[in-house]
Amino acid sequence: MILFNDMAILKKIFFYTFLLGCLQFISGQKYARLSVDNDLYFLTDRYYSSGIFLSYGYKKIKQVDELDSLDNSTYVHWHLGQEVYTPARLQTRDLSKLDYPFGGWLFIEREVHKYLNKNTAYAWGIQIGTTGDESLAPWMQNFYHLNFLKLPRVTWEDAMPQEMHLNLNVNMKKKFMLEEKFYFLSDFFSSLGTQKTTIGAQFGFFMGKTNRFSFMGNPLKSKGDNGLSFYIGSRQEYRFHDYMISGSLFNDSANFTLPSRKYRSSFQFGASLNNDKWEILAMISNTSRDNENQLFFRHTYLNISISKYL
Repeated sequence: MILFNDMAILKKIFFYTFLLGCLQFISGQKYARLSVDNDLYFLTDRYYSSGIFLSYGYKKIKQVDELDSLDNSTYVHWHLGQEVYTPARLQTRDLSKLDYPFGGWLFIEREVHKYLNKNTAYAWGIQIGTTGDESLAPWMQNFYHLNFLKLPRVTWEDAMPQEMHLNLNVNMKKKFMLEEKFYFLSDFFSSLGTQKTTIGAQFGFFMGKTNRFSFMGNPLKSKGDNGLSFYIGSRQEYRFHDYMISGSLFNDSANFTLPSRKYRSSFQFGASLNNDKWEILAMISNTSRDNENQLFFRHTYLNISISKYL
């Protein structure tokens, strides 16, 4: 496990690496996206409380064989993200009353999508990031609570400590056309890393015209899907390791941890609106517990994503 004494260096790595990805205007198909997760839409503020993600992606140029009818294109995506995790009781300093550790996760990711044909694609990516104070989660949550919601300061008592993490991600995506404008979408995923190690599948039904392989996947594949579309599905996951709950596999530097629940599931319902310049997407996720100590059996949050085609 690598630790940085001067985390200003890490901030520069995040900024300049993401900027480098965003400057790679090497093709005519590009996008920029802002994606936000939050549970405040449902008047709650706990567990996976919020996520903010900035993304940029483009289609790689290739030499096209006139006899090649397969959609074997490649897309590169850069993501800069922050996730915030909190217990149900935000103002307590009594560890016996905490049902979830405080935690923040700030990362940058490079992801590559390779399309084998019109029904099959796979992806791989690498994430590097930090937990703890340098994730900026305590500052951001308290700034929002104090200045916009006029709520008391969140204690962030014995939050997950500052550590560097590396995750490797792999996906296999399939889609099946059942009827005109009615598809079955599947996404098998796995991650191996110090922040999380998991395996699972996300699948559901999509209603509307689409070239996409997953509802919240590559926005460039949904360009041209003009109109309103709907999605209903489920996500099933077996998480072998979750640093945000149970701490590190290599040390016990976290003062407060809980046993992580291995099997997790969620129900999802989404809608998207597309034209030639924009995609606006919203999806509700209702998730099972991440650990057995949680006071509430289910948790609901909303994702809103806005993509601009460049």
